[in-house]
Amino acid sequence: MQPETGGRFTVRLLSHDEGQARFQVDLATHAGTWSTQASVAIGDGAVQWGTWAGNGEPPEWLCQYTRAALRTAWRQHADEGWPRRLTRWRDIPAHGRGGGGKTDS
Repeated sequence: MQPETGGRFTVRLLSHDEGQARFQVDLATHAGTWSTQASVAIGDGAVQWGTWAGNGEPPEWLCQYTRAALRTAWRQHADEGWPRRLTRWRDIPAHGRGGGGKTDS
């Protein structure tokens, strides 16, 4: 089910080893849904997206929120382990906040 406003992301842990953690990523807004796999490097927390499936590219603001959640999981994984699943709803940011161009990291 797609949200009426804002966007939702769900990340599910697929695997992890000494070099990285891999997640299934699903994003949804009223305009569409997208999915990919993402990896988080253990050494520096860099997030790398796979190829997105869905109608075009997902909104950058929702990718930024998802990246921030994965980076938080990375910072906490040594103490708490990797989360098996995270689901969050976020409102569309106000103009000028979080609406920058698409980045790869």
